[in-house]
Amino acid sequence: MRKLPNAPLLEVIFELRWNMAGEAHWDQFPFLQGDLYATLKEEYPIRESLFPIEIPQKALANQAIYRYSNENGFPMVQMGPGVLTLNTTDDYYVWEDYSREVKSLIKRFFSVYDFSFSDYITPSLSYYDFLAFNWEDEHILEFVNENLNIEVNQNFFDSGKTPFSFNWGISYKTDLGVFSLKIDKGNVDDEKQGMILQFQLRSGEIKPDFDSLNNWLDEGHALCSKMFKELTKGKLYDSFTK
Repeated sequence: MRKLPNAPLLEVIFELRWNMAGEAHWDQFPFLQGDLYATLKEEYPIRESLFPIEIPQKALANQAIYRYSNENGFPMVQMGPGVLTLNTTDDYYVWEDYSREVKSLIKRFFSVYDFSFSDYITPSLSYYDFLAFNWEDEHILEFVNENLNIEVNQNFFDSGKTPFSFNWGISYKTDLGVFSLKIDKGNVDDEKQGMILQFQLRSGEIKPDFDSLNNWLDEGHALCSKMFKELTKGKLYDSFTK
């Protein structure tokens, strides 16, 4: 798939969550860091602890506490009790390469972690994009209405000034899970002003099956990609292709 030459992409995150309820999960978790690293160290030789070892692991459920990376910094793997992610940025993102890395990570994770018959997992896929915007000189509602396939207006407040912030979101149920779009004010490198678009697809609970998860990943990417194109269709999307 051809990458947009002027893509607004900031970061892509695949996340896998599982329920840590039950001692069986906590009994094997202390070994997971080393077992997983043994399968990753050739591609991700740098490993870090994100929290002091004095903090009990049960207090960090569903938080990434270990990181695996290489000299480039991205892609990076993060892992903690009940959560596994693969993060990358626009500089290292091409879908075919990224999806191959995700599927490889899933396969390695399943090879070292024992799920029971009653266990479920919850995958999600998130895309973060940045659109430059001058909050002092431009009107956010005009920008949204002219550049995104969204209509937002208000008639209750008239101060003669433009809004200095904007927060908007919407979610839909789909066959693949809940699809959400969020738009927030944000900066890049604490300097470049604009807004952050977050596209996220979060599945419901599914069985930890490798083939089913791979299919969900491919279909989820296709849905998020379609929604991005539909949202920005027109002159804004055309600007990403030049």
